[in-house]
Amino acid sequence: ASVWTIHERKAVVSTQSTWGALNTLYMTFDDPLVKLDVFKVETIGDAYFVSAHCPIKAPDHARRLVTLGKEMIKACAEFTPSGARSKEYKFQMRIGVHSGKVCAGIVGRKMPRYHLFGQTVTIAECMESSGVPGKVQISEDTLKYLKIGKKSREKSWTFRSNHVESGK
Repeated sequence: ASVWTIHERKAVVSTQSTWGALNTLYMTFDDPLVKLDVFKVETIGDAYFVSAHCPIKAPDHARRLVTLGKEMIKACAEFTPSGARSKEYKFQMRIGVHSGKVCAGIVGRKMPRYHLFGQTVTIAECMESSGVPGKVQISEDTLKYLKIGKKSREKSWTFRSNHVESGK
């Protein structure tokens, strides 16, 4: 996921204020991460990278990630950054979800980091970067997992091709 309006904000507000607001917003994601048992891999700038089913197996990983995405979008809609010119100014997120195999490991010696690699990560990044702000975009592979697990109980997900929109 990435915060879509962050670059626009940096043009009109100080960098320190922008990153302070981003830190506050990211801390609001901690509770849903814990509740859904989703693993935060890392943040890089305005990119927020999470995983479900790796390193801990979760057969319902697709549902968890789409639900987290919807909660992140809702948090953005309710959050007004400090220093915003109006209460109407909101961050928006683009979220991409893909299901598949990854390679995981520790990279580096001086500042080691746990990281995920592989085509699955690349596809998820493409889903995010081509996504619509305020929506959760998923791949066809993720859609298959959602159809297996959802049994049409979830009424707030609208399926259009390989795109899932968050409910209103």
